[in-house]
Amino acid sequence: NLLNGYSLERDGTRVVFVGDEVVLSNNPAYKMGDTTAELYGEADEGILEESAKSDRTVQMLYNVDAFSENEPLKDASTARELGYMKVGKAGQAYMLMAMPSSMVFRGRGSTMAWITISVLVILVAVYMTATNLLKRIVVNPIKRTNASLARITEGYLDETVQKGGTIEFDSLSDGINTTVDALEGWIGEAERRMERDLATAKTIQESALPSTFPPFPEIDKFDIYASMNAAKEVGGDFYDFFLIDEHTLGFLIADVSGKGIPGALFMMTAKTELENYMSTGMQLKDAILTANYHLCSNNDAGMFVTVWAAMLNWETGELTYVNAGHNFPLLRHGHDGEWEWLTKKCGLFLGTFETAKYRQQTLTLQPGDELLLYTDGVNEAFNVDEEEYGNDRLE
Repeated sequence: NLLNGYSLERDGTRVVFVGDEVVLSNNPAYKMGDTTAELYGEADEGILEESAKSDRTVQMLYNVDAFSENEPLKDASTARELGYMKVGKAGQAYMLMAMPSSMVFRGRGSTMAWITISVLVILVAVYMTATNLLKRIVVNPIKRTNASLARITEGYLDETVQKGGTIEFDSLSDGINTTVDALEGWIGEAERRMERDLATAKTIQESALPSTFPPFPEIDKFDIYASMNAAKEVGGDFYDFFLIDEHTLGFLIADVSGKGIPGALFMMTAKTELENYMSTGMQLKDAILTANYHLCSNNDAGMFVTVWAAMLNWETGELTYVNAGHNFPLLRHGHDGEWEWLTKKCGLFLGTFETAKYRQQTLTLQPGDELLLYTDGVNEAFNVDEEEYGNDRLE
């Protein structure tokens, strides 16, 4: 009953011998009572004993694949075929299990297909597992680190690189965080040092500008007042006034192209040059021309300054002025008069062209006349709605 449950086509041949006689088989070629001599010939009568002792599974078989249930058994001499066989022995009984090569290779296509599919499934599973591990262990920590580094390079020094879960990424994260902390400390120290330097520069700059009003209480022919509110700690705008002789006042307002420390340094140089040459008593246009020549020398930074400078003879009211690229001043005749713009330009700004020429203009002021000088920090200021203050509001 056990042997009948095996299919010949699926499982090959199973035969049980007692001695040299067949007692059970699932192969009709092996009939009950057949002997090995009848099946394999006299020459191979001891094949079962030899096969049981052998470890080999490849044997020369007989009458295994040379039949079918609807076809009579062929002669044994023509049924020899290479096959796969194993023989086991228990007492006088032998169990033969065999499958010819034709039966083995009959299903090799489907077997190879299943093997290939199985290998592919295993490879895909391994790939997906490896990819997931690589992404979780390597790629994701790298992305998080790069995102944190991007924020750090944008200036967010409070950003912290998260640890990646491995010794290597933990060490990398600790190194980056330590470096950023040190960098933040250095930047803080540099900012504090710069703040101290700017505060010192502001003090120096403010002390360089006239700040006592009225500046000449013994002279009652004119009044003058000035103030400066820097957008930053120090700036490039400045004003100055000084007595040239017993009846002439020199005064000016200027705007340097740069801001901060560079603008303040260039401002001090320009202020000194203008005051020095205007105080000599030479004509105003010549004083401006000479100051421009010296400011152009060794001006590797390419900075420049716009200037509106004037000389006032307070005895006669004669005002001589030069506008070197500066904003137009406003003049009002008398307290009840209308404001008018002094729109005449007299030359280019100072510090760029050594060969620049300057012209001077003259007008006469009457008692009660007012003159307003300013820099573009007034008319070009913007409010929260991005609206410019403008000349109309200034007027």
